[in-house]
Amino acid sequence: MKRIALVSAVLLAAVNYAYSAGIEMNISPDGSNVKATYSGSLDLSGFFNSGSVESMYSGGEEALLWPQEPVIGVSTTSAETEMGSIWGIDSPLPSFGSDVQSVPDSFYGDSFGVTIDSGTSDQAIFFDVKDIDENNIVSVSGGMTFQNKTISDLGLNLGTYQMNDSDFAQGENITLTITPEPATMALLGLGGLFIRRRSS
Repeated sequence: MKRIALVSAVLLAAVNYAYSAGIEMNISPDGSNVKATYSGSLDLSGFFNSGSVESMYSGGEEALLWPQEPVIGVSTTSAETEMGSIWGIDSPLPSFGSDVQSVPDSFYGDSFGVTIDSGTSDQAIFFDVKDIDENNIVSVSGGMTFQNKTISDLGLNLGTYQMNDSDFAQGENITLTITPEPATMALLGLGGLFIRRRSS
């Protein structure tokens, strides 16, 4: 009986962890291309309770990467489709590169991203309302591909960036990680080896 209770507790913890992972966005080289992907889920209950979820309308099927503003997102819905948005984020996603606007060669998946109001520079999360379940959980996955581009071409700064808000469920946030080119990784590895050998 104790073993059953323990297994149940572990399974419940695993389910709660799955809902607490947030959404991860990754940008990394893929051969001669660069891929940006996103996946995960957010519990929007806190935002619904605070009245922070607003309606916005899709401009159609489009995608954009603009590191300086910052804007990163994919819309796969038809024009004028009603979507959900959350404005006034406590700790917005910081700028992750230069003033380079890049439209991907291809994109896919659920509508999701981070955008700004051009007039106020206020930052928002946007998503398709159809991706919200009965428990106010929005789950998304998708990505975009920039052909024959490098991390440098897209004006990206390497690193990990986060968006946080008091209305996020415990343990949740939105995280963006930008990974270097393989050659850069190799040089970093050699540098580390050189430092270790000099200090030994």
